[in-house]
Amino acid sequence: MESKAYDKQMRSYETGLDQTIPPELWMVVRLDGISFTTQTKKANLVKPFDQRFGIAMSDTAQALFRGAGFQVVYAYTMSDEISLLIHPMDETYGRKTRKIVSCLAGQTSAFLQRYMSENFTVDALFAFDARLSILPHEQAVVDYFRWRQSEATRNCINAYCYWLLRQKDGKNKRDATSELRGMNFSELNEFLFRREINFNDLPLWERRGIGQIGRASCRGRV
Repeated sequence: MESKAYDKQMRSYETGLDQTIPPELWMVVRLDGISFTTQTKKANLVKPFDQRFGIAMSDTAQALFRGAGFQVVYAYTMSDEISLLIHPMDETYGRKTRKIVSCLAGQTSAFLQRYMSENFTVDALFAFDARLSILPHEQAVVDYFRWRQSEATRNCINAYCYWLLRQKDGKNKRDATSELRGMNFSELNEFLFRREINFNDLPLWERRGIGQIGRASCRGRV
């Protein structure tokens, strides 16, 4: 087979499942940490929240604004994830899904790994996977970030209750998880209050996450 024909055939296998996002649709790429429970333990981070790691995630989002190559309008960070809102007119990589998710997962992993290596003494691997949401209108964009903020609040109260049981009561992972299973938000809130912790007094970034506005213009949209 001639080299050009061979190249064409192989590339057809590689691109056979390519999908592209139609123009003028909002995109959110959510970068989620892979096995961060294990990795943050290796880094000896404070539980349930370590302000140093919150800064690391926030700075990683800032690095993505500057260096990812996409028109990132807004970044929202909570726990071990970053959600990036990409301008609806962004044409980077022809809006191919495989390029968007693979490039952003790789860049986010690289930015955080560099930050952790420069600021912590760690033998840990900080890597992200990526998932893409295609949002048909502006209300869906608003609803998406409301959803993630709600998840941040749920994650925060669960984490505080869980680590109180682990650190203060000496319970193991299985028993702590079992004790909290099925408890709703009000019950978890009461659990903390009995331990003299007012959930509303906890740092806002822990309860609601961190939002940052990028430089990409929205031309008045959202």
